[in-house]
Amino acid sequence: MYIMRTTLLAYLSVLVFSFQAFAQKTKLELNYRIFIDKEPLSGTKIIISADGKTDTKTAVFKDKKAEAIFLEADKLYTLTFQKDGFASKIIEVSTIGMSTDRKKNYFYPININMMKIKKGVDYSALDKPIGKVYFDKEKKDFNDNREYAKTIMKSLEKLNQEQSK
Repeated sequence: MYIMRTTLLAYLSVLVFSFQAFAQKTKLELNYRIFIDKEPLSGTKIIISADGKTDTKTAVFKDKKAEAIFLEADKLYTLTFQKDGFASKIIEVSTIGMSTDRKKNYFYPININMMKIKKGVDYSALDKPIGKVYFDKEKKDFNDNREYAKTIMKSLEKLNQEQSK
């Protein structure tokens, strides 16, 4: 009787573990690189906010490879990139409407070019997201919001001009 009960428990454990592994939901794998003058910038803090919860990650680039953040479906994320002596940058990522029954995660790359803070430069253009990413239901994939990009382009160009003086 003892052997039968132990064997049954072992089978049930395997079955539950297999079901949990199978039931994992699809996520967005957001691969990012953070640069300053085309060189990777390690030590940048990434603050990930969604649904009133905040998590912090520190970027550590090995061999110039991108790192990844995995984002769950049906959330609006704000990613803030911060490093002492540099202007913070914000990206907004919406996983709302993302299908969760795929066998593979979705993939989207982003590159963040950080700016060293210069005295006398107005960085208020960076108070808003520099980019927005969303799930495009027609293409069934992630895309950048080009309409939003058009609305902030002038202020970002002005900032880049001030920064390069």
